[in-house]
Amino acid sequence: MMKERFLPIGSIVLLNGGTKELMITGYCIVSEDALKDKSNNPGNVRIYDYSACTYPEGFVRTDLNILFDHNQIQKVLFEGYRTPVQEQLSKALNDNFEQIKSEILK
Repeated sequence: MMKERFLPIGSIVLLNGGTKELMITGYCIVSEDALKDKSNNPGNVRIYDYSACTYPEGFVRTDLNILFDHNQIQKVLFEGYRTPVQEQLSKALNDNFEQIKSEILK
């Protein structure tokens, strides 16, 4: 298992059972379908650790945005660019994920 939950944006990963490489594009993504259903059934709202696009194609259509959690990553093929700001964000997400999640769901 990987030591860190939130990899840098731009990291390339392969998911469990997957054959297509994905590039991480965002963190703490709320499922769009869940947002539409939030008023009717708040229990269906789901926050994913990551959003991604296929690699090397990139982000070509909004309906091709891939959502997944860190525990679904089989292998990190390339780690994205790290900066002090990225390190702070990753630490904040790792340390406060449950609190961040509850704020997003309000």
